[in-house]
Parts: sequence; C-alpha cells; structure tokens
Amino acid sequence: MVSHRRLTLPCTLLIAALILGAGSPVLAGTVLNPTPGTGSYAVLANGGFETGLANWPYTAGSGGGFASSNADSFLGDGSIVTNTLTNVTGEAAGYARQSDEFTVTGGETYVLSGFFNTLDIAGGKLYLDLSDVSFDLFVGSTMDDPINGTDWFFAWGEFTVPSTSTSMNLRVRVVRDSTRVIGELGYVDEVAVTPISQFRAPTSVVPLPSAALAGFGLLAVLGGLRHRRRSRGRA
Repeated sequence: MVSHRRLTLPCTLLIAALILGAGSPVLAGTVLNPTPGTGSYAVLANGGFETGLANWPYTAGSGGGFASSNADSFLGDGSIVTNTLTNVTGEAAGYARQSDEFTVTGGETYVLSGFFNTLDIAGGKLYLDLSDVSFDLFVGSTMDDPINGTDWFFAWGEFTVPSTSTSMNLRVRVVRDSTRVIGELGYVDEVAVTPISQFRAPTSVVPLPSAALAGFGLLAVLGGLRHRRRSRGRA
C-alpha cells in the first residue's frame, strides 16, 4: 500500500480533539513546530514528492493547480505547492491533485496525515481528504484563520474503513479552495496513510504557548464532516 517511514519517539506535544461528525467521533490533532525525524507514519508512494508529481496524476477543479517544488520542504528536497491562477474571495470551490489508488482493509482504522506550510497564505483552505468516500475527513488548514500564516505544522485525523468491505481502494487529494490569491505559496509534504497501531505523531520543537492551547476549538483539522465540494469531483 505504502512506502514506510518508521520512526519512534518517546513523547508528543500536540493539540488533539474529538471531532463530532455525521458518524462516530474522530480523533484528530495538530503539532505546531514539529521536529524533523520524529514520529512514525507510512508515507504514500511519492508522498514526499521527491520525484515531482509521480504517483499523483489526477487533477480536478479550476482556477489553478498544484506543482512540484524544491523551494521548501519539511523532509528531503521535494514538496507540492499551490499554483493559484485566479483571485477568489469567500467560500468557493477550488482545485485538487489526487494520488494513485492504494488499498486499505475493511474494519481497520488508519491515520491520514501530512506536513503543511501556510506561511504565505492569508485565508482559505489547504488540506488533505479521501476523495468523497462515505467516511471522508479533512486534515490540514480547513478554516480561514487559525493555522493559515503558519510555518511547517503536522496535522492528522483517524478514519475507519467500513467492515462491510474486505478491502477498498482509496485516493488522497491535496485540496486548495475558498479564499486564495495569485502568487501565494502553500506547501504540503510527507503525505501518509498509516495503520493506527503504527502511528505516532512527531514531537514539537518548542512547547506550545498557552494561547495556542486556549485556541483548542480552532484546530485546523476537521474529521468526519462531509460537505459537498461542487467542482472538485474525482477526475
């Protein structure tokens, strides 16, 4: 299913929450200032974008796209970066890049995760999702305020594959929508889908300030919430 990057850590500093959606509660979290080389997660095929956009062949939406980049990355030399071509204000559909399919096992719980850099983004959303399956979730900067304008952070959310299927093929999407500006740069790196038993979030470089903990309700991870994305259907 994936190429594995297994790293261990003794402890983790993160913001976590139970997100209540249409289904069961979903455990999700964000690590600000993550420490490179810590954590345990299973990176998708070319989920670190070290070979450009190989294994991420599908595009959807309009008003821009994603490109490979060597300008900024969390690990290694590569990442994927926004390429906005139209200024948009407010809630509006955007564009996405989808991975190759990979297989998950029915009844098992996994963690969708990635590293995000939104330092150059003032609004809108930059996130990962599971391409509109019934147990979809959204991981990343999914609100207009709390995490946008932040250097590299790690975001994750759990999902459980329905037990009605022995196995299922999925795709991960990198999505940019809502408010966006031509020339902005938002980066995503190390996209992973990990069996829950193997997952550990990275540690944080510095302790989170009390203000960040007080902003618990402004987590940049929304799990188990389904909404209709009008022009970002599967390519």
